[in-house]
Amino acid sequence: MVHNDDENPLTPEEDPEDFWDIWRKNLLARMDAPPDIVFASEEYGHRLAMELGARFIPVDPAREMVPVAARHILANPMQHWSDLLPTVRPYFVRRVVVVGPESSGKSTLTKWLAAQFPTAFVAEYGRTFQENIARDLTLEDFTTIAWAHRASEDAAALHSNRVRMIDTEAVITGMWSRVYSNAVPPEVDALMQDATRYHLYLLTMPRQDRGDDGWRVHPAYEKRLQFFAEVRAQFDALNRPYLILDGTWEERQAQARRAVEQLLQ
Repeated sequence: MVHNDDENPLTPEEDPEDFWDIWRKNLLARMDAPPDIVFASEEYGHRLAMELGARFIPVDPAREMVPVAARHILANPMQHWSDLLPTVRPYFVRRVVVVGPESSGKSTLTKWLAAQFPTAFVAEYGRTFQENIARDLTLEDFTTIAWAHRASEDAAALHSNRVRMIDTEAVITGMWSRVYSNAVPPEVDALMQDATRYHLYLLTMPRQDRGDDGWRVHPAYEKRLQFFAEVRAQFDALNRPYLILDGTWEERQAQARRAVEQLLQ
């Protein structure tokens, strides 16, 4: 399979003068030799075969065996998830990331959402890293954490069902880098600027009923509330859309679930 990621016009009406010239050159550039046969269900298959110098073989033009066209899938991939090939599903997976201060229920909510939809989730890698290195974190460690977390996200996409639930991301990693090291590595800062990776941010308010488990940097509620305000200010500065989750645990669940359902419509 060859992935064609060029942004070509999808119909002749989008570029009447150059449509077929664009597609002929684009497809032939990805082949070792011109094709012998073009299989297609669409009406344009005959013209495409002629442009490529190939023979046209129509396949299910009445759409009786597979009652959906590519244009329908592209218009709403979430509604046609079962029609997508497994190899292309990771591209269309919606990414939902839960962010916020310590003791705000991020990890629990991420796992709960994954069970509700159901799909894969990505745990916060920073804590896993810190719990297993048996030393204080260094500035360089935050680059390792950010890239390892992103690699986990990409791996989980292969096993996701329309949506992927993620606990924390690079913006939060960068903020914790400032807390520990009073600086942010350039590699982490570059990841923080990626404004297109996530489709939905869920920002959790701190909870007063959550105690210190021995790993908390901010065991006091007031400190966690301050960190929440800093996260919100950072997201505003980066122009990231986010939904604040507040209230009881059940209220937060309902708020998050509604937001994800809307994302998948």
